[in-house]
Amino acid sequence: MLQQLQKQVSVLEAEYRILKREITDLKSRLSDLDSLLTLTEKAQSVLKQTAIETQNQLSYELSVIATMALEAVFPDPYTFQVSFVEKRNRTEIDYLLTRDSLVCEDPLSSVGGGVCDILSFSLRISCILISGSSRILLLDEPFKNLSKDLHPVAGALLKRISDELGIQFLIVSHDKALVEMLDANIISL
Repeated sequence: MLQQLQKQVSVLEAEYRILKREITDLKSRLSDLDSLLTLTEKAQSVLKQTAIETQNQLSYELSVIATMALEAVFPDPYTFQVSFVEKRNRTEIDYLLTRDSLVCEDPLSSVGGGVCDILSFSLRISCILISGSSRILLLDEPFKNLSKDLHPVAGALLKRISDELGIQFLIVSHDKALVEMLDANIISL
């Protein structure tokens, strides 16, 4: 009986040493994981701050370029603002088109196609400038919704952008007046 108890004590001591080693290993692993968590949280904080700064810069760039284009074409211009907002755990873009105190929540239905044409055009220019990609833009019937009396101003905007920013436009259009005012090489098909 004493031998049996000594055997049980020996087995229990062995199990105790094993468990003690496992506890030490788990404490070490927990410490490593805590360090990794701290580093991950710091990295996440840096990435979040960088994303916020990038979003602020993009918001500014998009807003300025779009507003400048709208001001260049319309006598009573709109202003355009872009903001990045967190919705449903995702970053989304909200935009605001305003003139005086009028806020246009749905520009296509509230301000007409001409404003949307200029806005769309300016955002494409912004994308080219921001991305640093090829400085060639294909325009199919540009400004087709813009009133004809504003076409000379829109043409001047196209020419100015081409001259100052080095962007080339390939234009498909039935509007000969618009194409002719651009000093363009014209290919008729």
